[in-house]
Amino acid sequence: MNFKNELANTLFIPLTMKALENRKKNGLFKDQQADDIVTKLGIPFPDMELIQKGTQIGTAVRVKTLDQQVDNFLQQNPNGVLITLGCGLDNRLLRLKKTLIHALNIDLPEVIEIRKKYVKETSDTVINKGFSILESQCFEYIKETYYDRPKIFIAEGILLYFNEDQVFKIFNSILNVSNKNISNNEIWFDSHTKEVNDFMNTREDFKKIGVTFNWWLNSPTDLKIKNMKLIKRMSFMEQYPEAWGDLIDSAPDIFRNGVHVNGYKF
Repeated sequence: MNFKNELANTLFIPLTMKALENRKKNGLFKDQQADDIVTKLGIPFPDMELIQKGTQIGTAVRVKTLDQQVDNFLQQNPNGVLITLGCGLDNRLLRLKKTLIHALNIDLPEVIEIRKKYVKETSDTVINKGFSILESQCFEYIKETYYDRPKIFIAEGILLYFNEDQVFKIFNSILNVSNKNISNNEIWFDSHTKEVNDFMNTREDFKKIGVTFNWWLNSPTDLKIKNMKLIKRMSFMEQYPEAWGDLIDSAPDIFRNGVHVNGYKF
């Protein structure tokens, strides 16, 4: 299966990486739905197993880290809403075993069409909408629908593909949907340093998809957006060391210090 939009095709990478994690005896999480979707779509596991070990582990660590942040937020804000930008075929609430949580999954219309076919949502409080996150209509819908609720935005594996102007537009659009009386909104996203981006752009697997890593964040101080306060910045390789195994010692410094999960409050 291939989407018309090249960026949409990147969703198969985390999907298959989660399926592989599901098959591990002592993985970081279970995601049987991802495993089942990979099988239904006919993505061959032998091809998946050829993927770089670090990519699979890194994806699993990112997923688990963001799962934990969402879990923390929803425990503190039971009336909060989870908004996933570029949701692909991910089902975070299912992994967290959370039902009756308000959630909005946003992706391109062609992705949402496939999502509705293959992803079983946890409840009817989960809404899927086909938007580009560069469209103003996307954030107008969020503002109208969830104005009075605390919000946690997740942008996993997506901002990296946009340019800096587009990323800043997305962040400012997120800020504009917030209710001034609610100060506990959060956004969590992953980022690379420029050095990591340059390396990733040499990889044949991403060249075949036809995408380029464009945006980087060398330091939190580089993100100069008013009213966004850093909660935490975490290096991938400092999370879940048991998952990394011998890669902890052998990984190049650019990856050890160049791939992060970032959280901001607004």
